[in-house]
Amino acid sequence: MTDQGGFQTDETAPIGATLPTATLPTGVVVSTANSPAPVAPSLAPPSAVPAVVSPAAPFLTTPSGWYPLNGEQRYWDGLKWTEHRAPAAVPVYRPAFEAPVVMTDARTNGAEVAIAWILTVLSVGYMLPWAIAATRGKSNSWAVGLVNVLLGWTFIGWIVALVMACTAHQVAFVQHRA
Repeated sequence: MTDQGGFQTDETAPIGATLPTATLPTGVVVSTANSPAPVAPSLAPPSAVPAVVSPAAPFLTTPSGWYPLNGEQRYWDGLKWTEHRAPAAVPVYRPAFEAPVVMTDARTNGAEVAIAWILTVLSVGYMLPWAIAATRGKSNSWAVGLVNVLLGWTFIGWIVALVMACTAHQVAFVQHRA
């Protein structure tokens, strides 16, 4: 079912519809920007008929073109939808090279992280290498904590534990994409 503008009940203009034209009563004179202002007839009282009426509001039109509508592309001619349709399928961009998926040994245990940071605060930073290893999800975080507890009192042992905590994760496997 279509109404006056050619719209169906489930369709609307893509951006904005046109406004209806304003009809002026007879005997009213319209002034435009290029013409001098006309004078109202002297017989009518000033309150009954205005002497000058500003021009009607400009039409808001949507430019013609293809717009998405109900899962397909429809052509809007500027006034109404036409029967021209096109599929809405957009080609998917596939890069020429896809990076391989690298799986590491990283895993994080929330309880271990909480315990490590609580002990780090209570020991005034002594257990910092273990807290860093636990937060980063290092698979050898318990080894870092053990080295830190047993050898951390020698400054060299603490540095070794810190280096163990900050080294890169070990690669478990690499999956190449086709």
